[in-house]
Amino acid sequence: MSVTTTSTGTAASASSSCTNMLYDIPVHDAACAMPMRNNNSAIMSSCCGSASVVSYDSCDYYCLAQDQTVGTLAECLIKASEAGEVWCNTNANATATGSVPTTGAGTVVSTATATGGSSSTGSSTSSGSTASSTSGAGLAVTKKSVVINIPFVEPLKESSRKRPTEEHRMKDIKVEPAKGISYFTPAQETPAGTAANPQTSGKAIPKLFQPIIIRGLTFQNRLGVSPMCQYSAEDGHMTDYHLAHLGARVIEFAHSQGQKIGIQLAHAGRKASTTVPWMLNHGSIATENVGGWPDNVKGPSDIPFSETFPRPRAMTKDDIREFKEAWVAAAKRALVAGADFIEIHNAHGYLLASFLTPYANKRTDEYGGSFEYRMRLPLEIAQLTRDTVGEHVPVFLRLSASDWLGSTSMETWDLQDAVRFAEALADQGAIDLVDVSSGGLHFSQEVKSGPGFQAPFGIAVKKAVGERMLVATVGHIRDGKLANRLLEEEGLDVVLVGRGFQKDPGLVWTFAQHLDVEVAMPGQIRWGFSKQGRRGTPFVDPSVYKPSVIG
Repeated sequence: MSVTTTSTGTAASASSSCTNMLYDIPVHDAACAMPMRNNNSAIMSSCCGSASVVSYDSCDYYCLAQDQTVGTLAECLIKASEAGEVWCNTNANATATGSVPTTGAGTVVSTATATGGSSSTGSSTSSGSTASSTSGAGLAVTKKSVVINIPFVEPLKESSRKRPTEEHRMKDIKVEPAKGISYFTPAQETPAGTAANPQTSGKAIPKLFQPIIIRGLTFQNRLGVSPMCQYSAEDGHMTDYHLAHLGARVIEFAHSQGQKIGIQLAHAGRKASTTVPWMLNHGSIATENVGGWPDNVKGPSDIPFSETFPRPRAMTKDDIREFKEAWVAAAKRALVAGADFIEIHNAHGYLLASFLTPYANKRTDEYGGSFEYRMRLPLEIAQLTRDTVGEHVPVFLRLSASDWLGSTSMETWDLQDAVRFAEALADQGAIDLVDVSSGGLHFSQEVKSGPGFQAPFGIAVKKAVGERMLVATVGHIRDGKLANRLLEEEGLDVVLVGRGFQKDPGLVWTFAQHLDVEVAMPGQIRWGFSKQGRRGTPFVDPSVYKPSVIG
């Protein structure tokens, strides 16, 4: 960052108020502050008279106010305006080494009062406060009688400060379109959420922002959006809601941004034909009059989830066969749609999860009874999915690790059962990642929630399966440091967040800020925030914002 100055003024006339023409921020006490960048001294002079000003190249601003660092000129001016005054002109003779003369033109100019008067080099203001001269490294500024030092920063090397030549101005600069996309959108050279490697700070990249490769598919970090039931499809078809919720033309748009996107496949089982959860006070069952199918709900046995849910019909062998055929067809459609991976919903009391639980599955055939028989259908679906998508498409499986029933006389589904099932999945080899959640299996559950409350389930599963299968955790992970700790210290592989992304679609950036990690952002976003982005890098320094999109 280089520092340049205009010629020193011998006096600055006072004014009760002037406006910084770049930000329309009223600036009081007349001496004004630093212009936004080089070559703006004329603007400042027209506002503030002949006072000397210091400007910072490349839109970099550093200002110290009462020992508090202010990151941008806009913030500096705002603070000055709120205080009813502004920083004085700075030393005009600062050299490349940062030395500040102690006499003459290098002496600091103090502010004039709002009531009038003038200030000159080394003189006192009309209010009687005197600006002192300084020596040593740093540029000195006064705010009334308070001396503030701005550390001198080494100028940019000449090679990095070249002004555009006529040749540069005439060069054709083409915005490359994203490849394989049916409409125009600029190609993203680096997918958003990719950590800069190496980091400018020299620090190691936290595990949360380290890439992970699954069956040849590279995910740029280990933070994913958890699948969420939004109760907004019509007969299984996406609507315009999903275009807004997930992004226009969902999968194609995600790919245009260099992102990976998967589809979760599920059968609702004995939780089918129910109304949306935010209207449960009107009843749980969706009747035929509103598009429901309460008389055709299916489950492992004829046991309803609760008294307010439809009573399912126990699936026959033909029902199970038709279910498998429909599942394979759905997986094929997902591939045609361009999904990068598929997740099997085997949690929260839906069909496959209910086959696992002893209180929902009272069958006496090969799909019920013993633990091995109860997990038969989920294992068959896992293998069918793998056989359908082939060897190069990742397959995930979501698993409830506890029914949260606690102490009870009936047989439950607990962490020990979940670990046992996960080990069977690892032995089978069809599943690449198990997404460990909990609950939703029984209406009498008593969930004990809190930040990362489900992580212990995932940790236990990971210890059991080791490197044979990746393990993701989910549940109230609202802080980047917590997310990273679960990976680095607890050995988990992936963190999934649902509601956090609903509240903050920029959660990857937020978590990067928590961990002080430089990450890539789409060009359309980063140019408005990052000074670094304006210099040709796709990475955003999470701690630095430029003051304005016009800067």
